[in-house]
Amino acid sequence: MIYLGVHNSWQSGAALIVNGKVVGAVSEERFNRIKNFHGMPTQSIKFLLSAQKLKITDVDKVVYGMITSIEPDQSILKKIIRIIIEGCIKNPSVKEKYFERVTTEMLWNKNHLDEIKDWICKNKLKEKFYLIDHHYSHAAGAYYSSPFNNCLTFTSDGKGNYKSAGVYRGTKSVLEELDYLTTFDSLGYFYGNITSALGFKAERHEGKVTGLAAYGKKTSFQKVTDSIFELKNGSFKSSLGKYYLPWFCKKSDLPLLFDEVKKYKKEDVAYATQKTLEKVVCYWIESAIKKYNSNKLTNICLSGGVFANVRLNQKIMELDKVKNIFVMPAMGDIGIPLGSCFAQMAKDKKTFKRFIPSMSLGPSFSDKYIENMLKKNKRSFTRIKDKKSVMLKCLSENKVIGFFNGKMEYGPRALCNRSIVYHCRDITINSWLNKRLNRTEFMPFAPVTTIELAKECFINWSENHYSADFMTVTYSVTEKFQKICPAVVHIDGTARPQIVRKENNPTLHSIITQYNRESGELALLNTSFNNHEEPIVCTPDDALQSLSRGNVDVLLIENFLIQ
Repeated sequence: MIYLGVHNSWQSGAALIVNGKVVGAVSEERFNRIKNFHGMPTQSIKFLLSAQKLKITDVDKVVYGMITSIEPDQSILKKIIRIIIEGCIKNPSVKEKYFERVTTEMLWNKNHLDEIKDWICKNKLKEKFYLIDHHYSHAAGAYYSSPFNNCLTFTSDGKGNYKSAGVYRGTKSVLEELDYLTTFDSLGYFYGNITSALGFKAERHEGKVTGLAAYGKKTSFQKVTDSIFELKNGSFKSSLGKYYLPWFCKKSDLPLLFDEVKKYKKEDVAYATQKTLEKVVCYWIESAIKKYNSNKLTNICLSGGVFANVRLNQKIMELDKVKNIFVMPAMGDIGIPLGSCFAQMAKDKKTFKRFIPSMSLGPSFSDKYIENMLKKNKRSFTRIKDKKSVMLKCLSENKVIGFFNGKMEYGPRALCNRSIVYHCRDITINSWLNKRLNRTEFMPFAPVTTIELAKECFINWSENHYSADFMTVTYSVTEKFQKICPAVVHIDGTARPQIVRKENNPTLHSIITQYNRESGELALLNTSFNNHEEPIVCTPDDALQSLSRGNVDVLLIENFLIQ
């Protein structure tokens, strides 16, 4: 059986599973070079099928994990009506905002469903088309790609299927929805609106706010963020009005919030926002463990854009009743195509490989392709036999390396298949390299190290912490690591590592192991191979353009070195 998952909304993309094996998963932005592309993932689908020598007619099921219908189903509709009635009684002035939220979402759903249906009809796939709930797709993506056979799964984002969050129980091959929150109570919109009020872009720069929070301190603005959500009966409920509305807002939508933000330092606003998020989510998860798992030690899966927040994920991992966490590596809507395929396969009772140890699911390129591309661009190059020794020589010469290796990664993180690599000694690198890449970042670059060295680096890290393989959680660092690798440690003493296992990436594992032997250093620095506001590079052509722009000093691309 061949399953094709598609997503045509924000962060569109596709995934392909053949006979139970994930053979590819990609996001459209990497091909068309439009950041967070919103639309039909035509190039993604073309790549996935051609890589397997398949035609669209060979696909058995096309799975769409965005919506199940234009209007809310009966159970959601009843919940929405109850929330609107209670909200309007409490605050009549926002009555029209409740209805505006529902009608806006209905129109959004209709536009996307019409687009996908047109594509389905054009390709004569009507009898092969299946719909999966958006948040169920998020949950399935996390649970079925995790190492756990029994866990609670939590989803949280801006919106999807009139929901913004959900709780699920995963037991072997079954994933069951236990509870959900509607779009009215969206943590994604909460964090995104303050991101906008700080002068950044919602749905793009929330990570800047997370990094900035570490520089802040508690102020009276904490009362503003805390007032937005009421924690009650094991869940949380928003208060629509002067500081919060359930969509990405402009100043004209929430003038009081935007004006209030201006009274404080940016880092203090970020601090309050982060603390409120952590308080709400940790209360929600602790309450669910108590309610659904009798307060036992519990494995937790996480998915949805809110769980791109690596500091939040560390807080969840440190909760007393949490045994371990697994964050879906493609946690945002990038991961919807893969999650929807998993959900449909489980529904069909089809067996498939559980747990995905590597996110190297995109395109790779042959030496012949690379050599022809370099000759076409009239670039001199050196063919290399020993990638490891060349890499170590470049590092010893303080050269910023564009490292291009194997299949492109799936998800928002560069995992050293498409990364910029440097040593971790220079604490000033966040200033000069970000300037070189036209970035404004408050989170430091990430360390990448091996599983054998990780315990020397990160406090409470354990070999079964697979989330750290995908750079989705922070850890407090050891004194030794802080001293040896200051360039990748945040002001709060944390780092967001990538842990490399030999079986998943033998080339990188070998390089870091040898680097440690020769230098005594515990890690290398890793940041995504892209200029500001651009997608991570996909092809050798993209990488060469980045080199030509001066983003890196040298390009190490498979078996070629380009100065």
